[in-house]
Amino acid sequence: RALVDLFRELKQNGFSTAKWATPGELKEMEQVFLLPTPKLPVKGLEISTATCVDRAEQYYMKCLTEIHALRSETLILGSKHMTKRDMEFMVNLGYSGMLMLTQQRCLLSTLFSENQQLIKHARAISEAENGLPPNQSELQQGVKSFETRCDLAFESMRQLSLLVKSAIPIMNQAAASGWARDVVSRLESLSSNDSSEGEKKSAFVNFARIRRMEKDRNRLEVAKEHITRIREECKTISCLPIDSFDLCLSDIASALNSNVPNEELNEKSDKKSVDTAYKIFSDRLSMTIERILVTYQNLIKEVIG
Repeated sequence: RALVDLFRELKQNGFSTAKWATPGELKEMEQVFLLPTPKLPVKGLEISTATCVDRAEQYYMKCLTEIHALRSETLILGSKHMTKRDMEFMVNLGYSGMLMLTQQRCLLSTLFSENQQLIKHARAISEAENGLPPNQSELQQGVKSFETRCDLAFESMRQLSLLVKSAIPIMNQAAASGWARDVVSRLESLSSNDSSEGEKKSAFVNFARIRRMEKDRNRLEVAKEHITRIREECKTISCLPIDSFDLCLSDIASALNSNVPNEELNEKSDKKSVDTAYKIFSDRLSMTIERILVTYQNLIKEVIG
């Protein structure tokens, strides 16, 4: 009696006992894992909200595990207290609830993705209002190429430092060991890349990003001189292969040969009326968003009325 009442209450709250009410892909784990997943941690949210999202994701995984375990148990073991029809109803109700949870999870994933895009576009509008260098398309290509090669050069220096550090225990001479420790210290100080990730993820190439590139270029010049000197010292001591230094120098040279924008020209062009076009674009976009919001509110009122 209580079980029948429970089934009735669940059906009144939107759950279904029909097998066809849930897609067959929901019963296959490999298909469930292909669904979009909320990316955690979610940036732009409060700590309490992000914690709730994390707990909700854990709850969803537990429910997914339980419903598949329940389905396996009913198929293999059965029950002494429930009929086969009641067990089928119970499993179908469980999958109906999982369908609702999955729909909400996919909706949250879409909302988080759109929220990140909205934050990105808002940041781009804010940057445009402050004035930007012209020829953004060409600057984006040059900046992206330099930053990629620069990251590779710094990573190559870190790998070289790791190689020298791992070779210290097998060096027989005390002088060579001392030289290797000094090299590791110098390489670690040279390879510490403190470039701001926020500047790299910027939608546009601003002047701060160009200045950061100039600093990285100067650091690579200094690193090239130090590594060339270290290579000659290693060639004299004959304790490590020279090819590892040549590879690092090649990556640094590749980064230095990238076309870095000239900051002085861009600063002069900033005095022109370049930011006027961005200001007009920002105003028109704000008006469009305002009209969309007003139209949406009117539609909601009509639907409610």
